[in-house]
Amino acid sequence: MHINPYTLKEKGWSAKEIDHAAGIVEKHKKKWDQAAYWVLLIVTIVGNFLLSTALLPMMLLMNDLSFLALIGVLGIILGVLITGVIKGMDLHFHHHTAILFIVPLIAFISFFFITGTANLIALQTNIAYYHNPGIVGLVYIVAYLLPYIQFLITRHLTK
Repeated sequence: MHINPYTLKEKGWSAKEIDHAAGIVEKHKKKWDQAAYWVLLIVTIVGNFLLSTALLPMMLLMNDLSFLALIGVLGIILGVLITGVIKGMDLHFHHHTAILFIVPLIAFISFFFITGTANLIALQTNIAYYHNPGIVGLVYIVAYLLPYIQFLITRHLTK
């Protein structure tokens, strides 16, 4: 929420009342941003795990190049969604560090193990498609981080 001091002044508010109201709104906005950040972080981690698990059948049906392209597109889409939510938040450096390192690390581990599981299933069922778990995880996290890194660079250059 944004306080427009000109509108409030037209309605008869004093400068002291406007400053007081703006202070209250700003205080609560920071608390809301903190709570929303942690919920977003948890949802992102769980969502990445669910995505990697849901893609297991696709790993068994798609060749390497097609699957990596799919992972890249999904990573960019989720990265854009998360970045869109984060843009409106007032975050500190340690929040960005968690988003840049913790989430991708957990996503990489998740994709690594799920891809390994898909490879074991493929081996046991004579399915010809095998995917390198490290490359799958790396392609996903690079694609996932691209929109966020672009946001950070743009924000830094405009300051």
